[in-house]
Amino acid sequence: MNFDIKGKIWIDKKGTELLKEKSTMVLFNKHIKNRDEGIKKGDIVVIHDKKSGELLGTGIYERVGNLGVRILTFGNRIFSKDLVIRRLKNAKLVREKLGFKDSYRWINSASDRFSGLIIDKYNDIVVIQSSSIGMDNLLEMIANIIREIDDKVIAVYVRNDLRNRKTYNLDIWKGFIGPRDDEKEKTGITEGDAKFLVDVKNGNKTGFYLDQRINRLELSKYAIPGSKVLDCFAYTGGFGIHALLSGSTVTFIENNATHIKNLKENIDLNQISEEYRIFNSDFWEFIRGDDNKYDIIILDPPSFISSRNEIKLGTQKYYKMNLLALKKLKKNGILISSSCSYFMDTNTLQTIILSAAEELSIELTRMGRVRGASPCHLIDPKVPGLEYLKCYFFIRTD
Repeated sequence: MNFDIKGKIWIDKKGTELLKEKSTMVLFNKHIKNRDEGIKKGDIVVIHDKKSGELLGTGIYERVGNLGVRILTFGNRIFSKDLVIRRLKNAKLVREKLGFKDSYRWINSASDRFSGLIIDKYNDIVVIQSSSIGMDNLLEMIANIIREIDDKVIAVYVRNDLRNRKTYNLDIWKGFIGPRDDEKEKTGITEGDAKFLVDVKNGNKTGFYLDQRINRLELSKYAIPGSKVLDCFAYTGGFGIHALLSGSTVTFIENNATHIKNLKENIDLNQISEEYRIFNSDFWEFIRGDDNKYDIIILDPPSFISSRNEIKLGTQKYYKMNLLALKKLKKNGILISSSCSYFMDTNTLQTIILSAAEELSIELTRMGRVRGASPCHLIDPKVPGLEYLKCYFFIRTD
């Protein structure tokens, strides 16, 4: 089945070059020089070069802010249901070849040729998140295809409650979509030796931070028995539970009552009965009043910079956060410090951490490379914005 083409658009020389090089999955308004009358936001359109008339591909007409079109296909390839099925099947196969089984990022937006779409698999529930009016129009079809491809999936849940959907004038909503065998809102996943319940309705993002998976598993190697670990912005315990299972004593800091409830459920699920403390507290308040020193401190905060207008203030918050944490780090201790903000680049984050250490006359040595998102978050190097997660492991060596 081919989708109805609602019209044509014609683009400038630069846009043509980008599509011929396949170096973008979006075209900006500035590239669009003409269009058929009657085209509406969310319509599928054919893209032509303005000068030559050459067919360059198909896309979703968005016209939101600077964004003009999300690319669906290049050249004369037609966007069809069969193509959607092939792309979903291939994306799943790639993750399985990478060793991911019950939980992984199934579709990572433009890297999997679905610009504006995220799909995460949590055992028997799949969660979809869209930031595109065009993808919104395809959600029910995609949900049905997911059920056909993966017979272990009992339900598909939509988390279209992203803050940026308001910017795009898209409806804010969440709920089940398509046929389902159950309407449970939590499901269990495994990660190394740890087990977690994922709350797809009330959890952050799509329910769990799959992007930090590899970094959590690495932490478990360093959280030796007897070490004291501080898990800040703990959410439902991802990092800290790995540390507990490795024999460490863990202090969890989280200020959301629902997340704390889920954190306690995850601790029970892993049959952990002691060696932990949970504080229902704001990080800034707790860290200033805590007299303890720790062998490992984990900083995995929400994004402090969600737009360019917040860069200055957000940078100051990252600096202050690392400064306060370093005051609590023992000698030979490990600091794990992350940023999930696209507007905080890797070099700036490292400079912030090292500058905070210098202010305290602390020496830090980096433990290898800067870490990023789990490999199931495939990244097309030509597409900006997908490489958002930076995670540094530093050891105190003074």
